[in-house]
Amino acid sequence: MQISDSEWSALVQKVESTMAVIGADTAETKAKVLGLQAELLDLQQRGARKGIGGGSSSGDDDAAAVITAAISQSSDYKALLAGTAKSMRVDFDARSLHRKAAILATSVGEALAPYDRSAMIAAPAEQRLFVRDLIPSVPTDGAATQFVEETSYTNSATVQGGSSPVNLGQGEPKAESTLAFALRTVEVLTVAHYFTVARQVLSDVPAMQQHISRRGIYGLKLEEESIILNGFGNVQGLTQKAATFLGGSTNAGMHTVIRRAITQLEKLNGVGTGIVLAPDDVETLELLEDSNNRPLNLVTVANGVKRIYNTPIVSSNSMTAGNFLLADFAAAARIRDRELAHVEVSLDHSTYRTQNLALILIEERFTLEVPMPNAMIYGATSYTG
Repeated sequence: MQISDSEWSALVQKVESTMAVIGADTAETKAKVLGLQAELLDLQQRGARKGIGGGSSSGDDDAAAVITAAISQSSDYKALLAGTAKSMRVDFDARSLHRKAAILATSVGEALAPYDRSAMIAAPAEQRLFVRDLIPSVPTDGAATQFVEETSYTNSATVQGGSSPVNLGQGEPKAESTLAFALRTVEVLTVAHYFTVARQVLSDVPAMQQHISRRGIYGLKLEEESIILNGFGNVQGLTQKAATFLGGSTNAGMHTVIRRAITQLEKLNGVGTGIVLAPDDVETLELLEDSNNRPLNLVTVANGVKRIYNTPIVSSNSMTAGNFLLADFAAAARIRDRELAHVEVSLDHSTYRTQNLALILIEERFTLEVPMPNAMIYGATSYTG
């Protein structure tokens, strides 16, 4: 719609005549009409510069035409001119005021056509953690735990009266055996870390808190496995408490070392429920060949579990390559859980509330007891005895 200069002048004259009619009302009403007049005049001047009165038909001209048409056709505006209203309101469809342009693929972007973004957040591959699964766990409610460890046992059991009893040993002294014990105390460890994240991110990316929580708990478990194997502070790990591999008197390869370790454990009245090896060492065992380059097939698979000499293999990056740990895990150790791994979210840490930040804390508390260290054998996979 185009409005000529004469039509604009007519509109202005109507406003002025209307002011004369309603001027007796209030100064406020008069001010409103004056303001309307100024706005219309300003629109007229801008429209003249941009060609509303018959010039170009650019996007800006189209927007101005929409505005002037909406005002002139508004029933509120007509009522104001007629003196039956003291104010007016005109609503615009914001989409009609945008500059018109060719819609190209490069200009559409995500705003107009949202990408089909997956709700999942990609994470790197995580180390498989198995050692905890081999060990029984028992809850505790203390800051430290204690257990009694048998340190020595002398078995002197024999027939009454010794090797040459008189009268079937009647009246003869009986043999005395001895046991020695030690009270062990281990402190409960707190393993924790936290992440700082903007609250807007948690609100705008629904999967973010779940991703942070999952990765944070994985970080705890990774450190937990290292502590179980290698210890921390006064909490001695399995490799620190285990009996040392005796090996034998001749040089031995990895498969021979493992078989001899199984025998050593059996002599200590233990039965290996698993052997922890580094992935490189597991590979070495699987690729062993005879002198004719034929695979030895020492590693078998049963129910999805790799085994060597019928002992389950636990492949762990937490074990240093070139070492092994063979154990009757259920008898050798137990985990004491004070607090299981959990996630807490706080908005009141430091100045986080005023900065609109959130603190995501992941924490657990546990310790490790090793009451039967002789139920484990630890050593190097290549023995040079």
